[in-house]
Amino acid sequence: MNDQISRRSMLFSIASSAAIPAFTKIDIKKNSNLLQQTASPSVQSQDRFSPINPGDVALEGFLGERCRKNERARLLAKNEDELLQGFQKRPGKQAWVGEHAGKWLHAATLAWVYTKDPYLRSKLDRVAAELITAQKDDGYLGTYSDNAHFGMGNNEQWDVWVHKYNLIGLITYHTYTGDKNALEASRKIGELLVRTFWQPEQGDRKLDLNQRSTHMGMASGSVLEPVVLLY
Repeated sequence: MNDQISRRSMLFSIASSAAIPAFTKIDIKKNSNLLQQTASPSVQSQDRFSPINPGDVALEGFLGERCRKNERARLLAKNEDELLQGFQKRPGKQAWVGEHAGKWLHAATLAWVYTKDPYLRSKLDRVAAELITAQKDDGYLGTYSDNAHFGMGNNEQWDVWVHKYNLIGLITYHTYTGDKNALEASRKIGELLVRTFWQPEQGDRKLDLNQRSTHMGMASGSVLEPVVLLY
């Protein structure tokens, strides 16, 4: 018998065995903070573990030098316009082009906490501010046209995925800088996702998160991690 298990099979096994908490029924029209109000009291608890602050770590040798080179040659050198263009001039050139801004914000924030480089911090602040400025009033911060939000056309399968990385980047940026605008932008994304995908047991059925991306919903479903972090 073959004892090996594929990565996909393992992920499906984990996902199918996970306990999903019940959601409290709410009136969307009467409540503004949807993200917090849909959480069951059973999941309102603090993390048991937290990562070490990068500023408390000093890496030496080969690894330390690689980290410093990564900051100088990659994070500082990254073209800001390329990161933001898809949000400022929608639609973006590629289906998943919007993922890069959030990824950069996440990595650059952690690098800045480690190095305290003022040039990197200045670039961080600019990119974060411009990204937040591109957010629509309803919380949308993707790179798709107005008539294609969270759709399923050939070029619309990564919209939730893009919001996932924007959440990761903005939450990390807020965590280490205290920027309130980043937290507010994240909250607006979270509430938009709840309005779009929240499905009461017998109520008004919204879009199915599992059907909003390729790979049988794994790409879109991964947004749940930063949503939990936001909560």
